[in-house]
Amino acid sequence: MKAKRPKVIDMTPLYRKYPGKFVAVTPDYKKVIAARDTFHDALREARDLGVKQPLVEWIPWEATSYLL
Repeated sequence: MKAKRPKVIDMTPLYRKYPGKFVAVTPDYKKVIAARDTFHDALREARDLGVKQPLVEWIPWEATSYLL
């Protein structure tokens, strides 16, 4: 049985457009819902817009490459 490969998501557009912000995206990473200065503000706005479980991630000021 083959192991399922993880889906690779290119976050480069977020790094260019939202540096230094907390960005809330849909669970499938296809749409940015909110970009705010604090985690709680981004989460609150995403939930107010009807997304029950948004993914909130901090975008650093500079894009750096790393693999997990």
